[in-house]
This record gives sequence, C-alpha cells and structure tokens, in this order.
Amino acid sequence: MKGQQVLATIPSQQYATPKVKVTSAERTTKGIYYTLIGSRDATINIAQNGQVIKTIKNASATTKVFIPNAKIKNSTRGLTVTQRVTNKKTSQAVQLPPLKVNIKQVTNF
Repeated sequence: MKGQQVLATIPSQQYATPKVKVTSAERTTKGIYYTLIGSRDATINIAQNGQVIKTIKNASATTKVFIPNAKIKNSTRGLTVTQRVTNKKTSQAVQLPPLKVNIKQVTNF
C-alpha cells in the first residue's frame, strides 16, 4: 500500500458503548418487567421490529423497566435493547427473550 501508514489502532472501548446485560425478564398479564445492567448516564432504547417503543435515561448501573402490553401489541417477538453514552457510538443491539404470560427468566453472571 503506497502512501498509507497505520498510525494507531483504537480499541472499541474508546469509541463504542458496551452492550446492555439483561439479568431478568418477567411476563405478567399486564406487561413485561426487565432488569438491565448498563452504563451510568446512558440512554437506553427498547425497540420492536426496528421501531422504538420505550426510551429510558439510565441514572444508575441497574435499571428496572416495565413495558405494558399495549405498547408491545401483546407479542414479545423482535424486542431489542441498545444503549448510548454521550460522545460514543450506540452499542450493539441485544435481543430480548420472548416470553409467555407468567414466565420469569433469570440470567446469572
């Protein structure tokens, strides 16, 4: 490669927001409760099939979110979550688990 030189390699931790971690998900007859672990002062977006249905400003590392059935049209398929910190790129999307009514899913780290 003439005239090109790599000056430095920048790791993704410097320019991208890390992924959100889903620790628990519970489906009730009224909606879904998610417990998420992410970055402080991040904006978390929950989308269904590419359309944002809920936006949360994260104040602490752990966030509890409730999504009513009316917003998800009673189907949990296609739900994804991303987060964005100021001056960094949006994190990769995390697929939220599809749940049936009265099911609780817990993830251990």
